[in-house]
Order: sequence, then C-alpha cells, then structure tokens
Amino acid sequence: RKKPDSILNCYKRLLTLRKKYNVLSDGLLDFIEGSEHKNCINYKRCNTDDEIYIYLNFINKDKSLTCPVEKPNLLFSTLSNRVAIDIEAYKGKIKLTPLEGIIFKEKRK
Repeated sequence: RKKPDSILNCYKRLLTLRKKYNVLSDGLLDFIEGSEHKNCINYKRCNTDDEIYIYLNFINKDKSLTCPVEKPNLLFSTLSNRVAIDIEAYKGKIKLTPLEGIIFKEKRK
C-alpha cells in the first residue's frame, strides 16, 4: 500500500524536486543566522536562475520564523498534507510544526 507520509515517499518527493531545480544541487549555499533561528537550520541555495529557501525545525514544538520573501511558494514539506505557506495569518512569519522541514521560493508574478 502507498503511504504518503512514509520516509520512502518523502525521499521520492525530494529527489523529484532536486531533478526539477538544479539550484538544489549546484547553487551557492548561504546560511540564514540570527536569534530566531535557534534550534533550526535555515539556508538558501541560489544560482543565476533561482533562489530557493530550506527551513528545518529540529525541536519538538512549533517555531515561527520571519519569511524572507513577500509571496512564498511552497515546493516541499515533510508534512505530505501541507500545501501552502500562510504568512498573512502569522504576520509575515512562517510557522513550522515540530520537526518539520520545508522548501520554498518566491512566487513569480
């Protein structure tokens, strides 16, 4: 049976994303630091074509972090049922659930 929340399916979704966005394998790595990023690893990958953000929450509670873009487009979440990032509901912040990881970029106009 297919289990959308399985580790195997999580890795399959990540590999598909990596094939679609070259920046995830060949882009420059730039860590995002600051006091609000404690217990998280946050960084962006960028090249001449793209800029993609990766936020990883390593604690067992919700974490709110300032969103670096105006209109985030969610590309991946470790939660298979998460479909968007709602920064308006959290006043410009991204809310990560416990142990969640997300990948996003700016929505193109």
